[in-house]
Order: sequence, then C-alpha cells, then structure tokens
Amino acid sequence: LAAEGSFKGLYCVGEDIAQSDPDTQHVTHALESMECVIVQDLFLNETAMYAHVFFPGASFLEKSGTFTNAERRISPVRRVMSPKNGMEDWEITTKFSKALGYEMNYTHASEIMDEIAALTPTFKGVSFEKLDELGSIQWPCNDEAPEGTPTMHIDAFVRGKGKFFVTQYVPTTEKVNAKYPLILTTGRILSQYNVGAQTRRTHNVVWHQEDVIEIHPHDAEERGIQEGDWVGIT
Repeated sequence: LAAEGSFKGLYCVGEDIAQSDPDTQHVTHALESMECVIVQDLFLNETAMYAHVFFPGASFLEKSGTFTNAERRISPVRRVMSPKNGMEDWEITTKFSKALGYEMNYTHASEIMDEIAALTPTFKGVSFEKLDELGSIQWPCNDEAPEGTPTMHIDAFVRGKGKFFVTQYVPTTEKVNAKYPLILTTGRILSQYNVGAQTRRTHNVVWHQEDVIEIHPHDAEERGIQEGDWVGIT
C-alpha cells in the first residue's frame, strides 16, 4: 500500500525492516514513498536511513517492561540505570501520542501491564508484582491458572480438536530466462537469529563466521565454480 501511495506514514519501533524483511527493494521503495517515516531504535540501522525523524530508543538496562517469547513466557526486565536519551521507550511513545492528539497518561510501565491484563483474558492475572514474585509467567494466566500455564495442550487443544487446512500450491511468478538463469532465495541458519543483527555480535560466529552461497553442483559445474570460490551476484 505504501508503494502505491495510499499508506502515508510509519512509526517503526525496534525493528529493522529494511534489513530483515524479504524483498528489500520493495521494502525500501515503500519507505521512500511515504510522507513520514519515524524510527525509534538503539542504533541508526538500515531502516533509519529512510527516516524523516529518528527517536533514540532505550536499551533493556534503561527501561522496565516485559519480553514475551515463543514459549508464551512473560519475563520481566527492570531498569538499572537512567536512559541515556532521557526517556524509556514507553515514555517516548506516550509523548508522541499526545503530540498527535491522543492522550496517554501512564506514569509507570506497570500501568501499561495493568491495562494489558484488563483487556486481554489470557493476561488477566499478570502484573509487575506477580512477575517479580515468580520470576516469569507463561500465559494463559487468569483465575483458572493464577500462576500461569506451563503446558497449554495436554488432553485436547483449547479450541477442541485440531483444525487442519489444505493450502494450494502457488508457483512463483519469478521465472528464469537467458538474462537471469538462476533464482536466488534466502534461508535461515541455526546459529544466527534472522539476519543476525543481534547474534552476529556474539560468540555464535564460532559456528558461522560468514555467509556463503549454496548452489546445486550441476549449476556450479556449468559456471566453473569450485568450493570456496568468490562469486559476484548482479
């Protein structure tokens, strides 16, 4: 929609879409097409290069809140130092919201968690106090499971029986031709998370020091490519 001109603005917090989303050219074209792109992050990442406004974010040491992972585990983070930028992330968002005309009158991050608990049935029993007491909680956390739910599905799914969907095969619209004889696609590796924006700064490089191109032996032989060769992609 942004590339078509009908999506005018974006407020991007803690996500480097120009780096991590697929079809980079489409993403950057969409970012360039918008009238206002605001990026809030710790670093001037790739997406920030397309921003009209940049808000410096706060690190996990500079703010209080929670992280929820794919295990449904809600873990607390607690501020241990004042934000170098002067504000925690939620404070930046509330000030921005007020500037746009929508009042947000929180005085502490715990009040935001209280609102989430009031509006989300699976988070009904979650609070900063309970998280500090238990260390972490796996949702659902409510009257039926006041300390959370370590195992969600035991004898049956919450919805009853599992529901299966048949998906139809959709062939790619990208076709090889004389000018573009190969199709390049991206994948994942075990030792790096997504594009490695976070994990490449860790000791994970012991297992995966650099990116490599994987090519079918027949395609490599036709092009005279040997194991370990450098190749150019255009």
